[in-house]
Amino acid sequence: MTRLLLRTSAATLLAVLAVGSAQAGARIDKIGIAREGIDLAAAHVRATQDGYAGFANNSHRFTVRLFAKGKGNNNIHRVGIGNRNGMDLIEVTAGRWHYKQRTPDDGWGVYKTSRSFTADMRQVDWVVTPGKLCRDNLDQRVRAGMARSQVLSREWTLSAKAVLRFYAAASSPSKIRNGRVAGNSEQRMATLFYPVKVVCRAR
Repeated sequence: MTRLLLRTSAATLLAVLAVGSAQAGARIDKIGIAREGIDLAAAHVRATQDGYAGFANNSHRFTVRLFAKGKGNNNIHRVGIGNRNGMDLIEVTAGRWHYKQRTPDDGWGVYKTSRSFTADMRQVDWVVTPGKLCRDNLDQRVRAGMARSQVLSREWTLSAKAVLRFYAAASSPSKIRNGRVAGNSEQRMATLFYPVKVVCRAR
């Protein structure tokens, strides 16, 4: 029993040390993204003869507040807002960057700013797309007894959530030169579910 306890204690200690080492090696202290102000602009969805299809306005202007802080002597050297999970600020990656910036010098110790950017509505990631929200609303109204043509002849206002992913990468200032990084770099992501008003247009 004593030997078992000693083995268990040793294993636990090794696990704690491993976690401690991983935390000690982190290069990013904090990262965050939040909506800035009140966004009154709406995503407009076209009504067709039988339902809804496509955006009537092809872009939307988003305004957000960004925060990223390097841990210890590490600095933030790249930031970006993407539309997919697991995008890479350095390597060629799948997905679309709505906003991206890199520093030409040895990086920012703390990157904190507000940014506005315009994104193609078709390239934005949504929890539920505005088009599907309008089609689901149509089906719901028809099931409740309204005629399909009656639903499509009216304008409906709904609410969607765009998924914005803020990425930041950090490394030692000595390894950052002219926007390039030599050696190890850590990247983290923060996600914002950004509310957008949806207008299902009348036919």
